[in-house]
Amino acid sequence: MSVTTARHAAVPRGSLADRARRNIERRMGELGLSQRRAAAQLGISQQSLSDRASGHIPWRLNEIEAAAVTLEMDLTSILAPVDDDLELTLTEPLDDVRVQQRLDDVAV
Repeated sequence: MSVTTARHAAVPRGSLADRARRNIERRMGELGLSQRRAAAQLGISQQSLSDRASGHIPWRLNEIEAAAVTLEMDLTSILAPVDDDLELTLTEPLDDVRVQQRLDDVAV
């Protein structure tokens, strides 16, 4: 895979890179950090942060470490499944029994 292709590949939904992206973004929101301010604290450009927040470019390990320190997160919480990973998909019709089973699974 060429560098150009890798830079423009979207981060796959549900991947560890996607979890990191969404958990970091969520934490920034909790702290009320703008992308500009968070980028400055992380030592990256605002454009780099924007590319990572949008999923155009995955977070690098050293950036995840910096985010953990800056945002006062542990690595487990950065890579944890995101709440909406449990959402029901509406790509196919679901009967009431399957919906109830999914709801029961989520409630556990």
